[in-house]
Amino acid sequence: MHKKIFALLLPIASFIFHQGCVSKVSKTEKQVVTETINSNWLYWRGADGTGVSDQTGLPTDLNKSLIWTHDIQGGGVPVIAGGKAYQFGYYGTTDDLQEALVCFDASSGDVLWQKRHSDFISDIVYNRYAVGAACVDPASGNVYFQTSPGLLIGYDSDGNKLWERSLMEEFARLTFPNGRTGGPCVDGHLVIIHAITANW
Repeated sequence: MHKKIFALLLPIASFIFHQGCVSKVSKTEKQVVTETINSNWLYWRGADGTGVSDQTGLPTDLNKSLIWTHDIQGGGVPVIAGGKAYQFGYYGTTDDLQEALVCFDASSGDVLWQKRHSDFISDIVYNRYAVGAACVDPASGNVYFQTSPGLLIGYDSDGNKLWERSLMEEFARLTFPNGRTGGPCVDGHLVIIHAITANW
């Protein structure tokens, strides 16, 4: 039994990247971070990873409470922090396809900024792009996401690029026709992702 489990887990690699943006956190800042986590949707499937919100008084009929929409493709889910909504998705088809991280004003739906990335050297079927989510660091407000072909990118909340890593080129991260990048998570000063690599 252990050999089978080991064989299934061996090709999966976890990568941890240093954000370079968080130093010592005082007790007051820790309280602010906790409040931020509790009042926002910072990660794919929410703060506790269940996909369920503890909020009460939410609308029961989404058609009647819809305040704005935006036309973007993909299976990604939005994350929300500091009055901004971040959506991972894509525009176009085949040759003109570009994945995008789009930042909206959560109240009005106005696009505040967007970053588009073309595919390179992957075998993803076009309608399987952008299956995942960004994540927001509750301490800094920085946003991190991974594109389908394996770029891991950090932005500040104003859309300024902090850093970029090519997981395919640096770590032999593989792509597959079904896409599914998932979502990074932040733990203190670390950005943690999972990926399947060729080094197994």
